Order: sequence, then C-alpha cells, then structure tokens
Amino acid sequence: MKHIWVLAGLITVVVILSAGCICSVNAQSLSRSRVGNSYQGQGLAYDGTYYYYITDTGISKYDSNWNLVTSNPNAAGQCGSGVAHISELGDGKVYNGVLYAIAVGGSTNDAYLGMWKTSNLNFIRSVNLAEVSGNPPTGPQSSAAGVTVNPSAHALAVVSYGEAPPPQSNGIQGAIFLYDLRTFAYKGVISPSHTMWNSQGIDYYNGHYYVSADSDSQAHQDNFSTGGVFMESTNGGGVTRIIPYSRFTNGGEIQGIDVKSTGIRVLCGVYVYTFTAAPPYDLVQTVKQPAQ
Repeated sequence: MKHIWVLAGLITVVVILSAGCICSVNAQSLSRSRVGNSYQGQGLAYDGTYYYYITDTGISKYDSNWNLVTSNPNAAGQCGSGVAHISELGDGKVYNGVLYAIAVGGSTNDAYLGMWKTSNLNFIRSVNLAEVSGNPPTGPQSSAAGVTVNPSAHALAVVSYGEAPPPQSNGIQGAIFLYDLRTFAYKGVISPSHTMWNSQGIDYYNGHYYVSADSDSQAHQDNFSTGGVFMESTNGGGVTRIIPYSRFTNGGEIQGIDVKSTGIRVLCGVYVYTFTAAPPYDLVQTVKQPAQ
C-alpha cells in the first residue's frame, strides 16, 4: 500500500521535454481536503479533463491542475447495503458519465462494484459481484483489486489482487474476471500467460489490458523490482512488462492505473507518473504530493 497525503499545500511538477530537458514547474497552490478517514491512495481514473482520485474510503475529483472540484468522503460506506464494514476501495474507471470502482469488505470479504456520477460524485448503486447471474466467483475467490471497462466486449474487467485460487483463476495469479456492462452477469475469466502478483490496477486501451502490479510472481512478492506495468492481449496472451518498477524513480508501492492515447498514468508512492502510451513509454511528467 502507498500513502498519498491530501492536505492543502503545494505540488511540484517535473516535466520532461521531448528534447530531454527536465524542467521543474511550480504548480499553483492546491486546496485539498482530507478524503474520508484515510489518506491511502488506491486508484486513479482520468476522463481527459478531470482526475478521479480514489482512497481507502473516499473519492475526489480534480481538474487538470489538481484543483479540488468536489469530493465524496463516504464513498466506501455507500457500497454494500447492510455490510458492517467495507475495508477499502480499489482502482476504478470512468465510462459514459459513471465512475466504476471496486469496494471490498463484509464478513465474507465480498467484492462490490460501486458506481458514482462523475458530475458530482453522487452515489448511484453498488452490486455484489458474488451474487450476479452466471455462477460468479465468491469475493475471496475473485480477490478483486480494480475494475475497467472493455467497450469492445461490452464488459467490466476486474483484476485479481493475486490470491484467487483455482479453478476460478486456473491457478494463474492476476486473473481478469469479466462481467456484462449492462446486466453485470458473470461472463468468465481470462488467465494471463504469465503471473502478475499483487495486481493493484487495471485499464483497457487499444485492444489490450494494462495491469499495474507489485511483482511478477509469488516468489517475488516482496521484491517490487520485478513489478511495474504489464500489458496483455484480451485473451491473456503475450504478457509483457512494458514499464519496469525501476522507472518509478521515487519508490513506493504501485497502485491504480489509467491508460489513454495521451498517456499511461500510474499512482506509485506519493507520485503520479505519466508515460507515453506507445514505446518506448517515455516518462513525460511526474506530479508529487507533499507529505504533511
């Protein structure tokens, strides 16, 4: 887990220009409120104009300069009617005016799909993914960490944190579970060709899934140097680490991810890194959150 502090302060933006010059830019003062009861950063979504920053307990919306627009500090608690405790939110995705995010908790550690309006972060509904049609995996079996939308498959894709047992994951860690985008019915599982351990975030872009993970195997679960951003085809084949952990030069634990033609954005430690969306995946911007 990583900690991102969201109190009022200044951010430092480092922009790496195409000519190779690294420039430090003084960004305007941030006015950020604490989200919920936690500073823990878990997920990141970007709609091309606004950032949606997901913590253990809440969601905040920021403009392109990271000025706070609105927040929902109780987002986790809105998921799972009657559930005594939602332990945390996970990575999320914006699609057609809705922010989707994973919420995990309850006595059986169920995985919920939470939905909020992107305009004002008002809660829409939540769905227990263990109770949808189609013989879905239980919460512990799916070990859900993050969700994205694959419009081509009309599906929500939920990535496993890394502990999902067979047969649901076929024994391969980092499985991706598919649910119908409209009905939420379970559609099946994608088993990647190579293990990704402690997967934290997922996105779909240009015919591929992108997964941010702490490491490449259970044997290396405490060795972040084997982690990073992995890309795989929609059938799980060709898993390739395209951005190694060493590129996240300020350390910390990798968390959520968002991928668009404008860049691959990743939360790691107290930084948001933006890489180009095509090889060689150059680092173009680093935004630091101050610890206060």
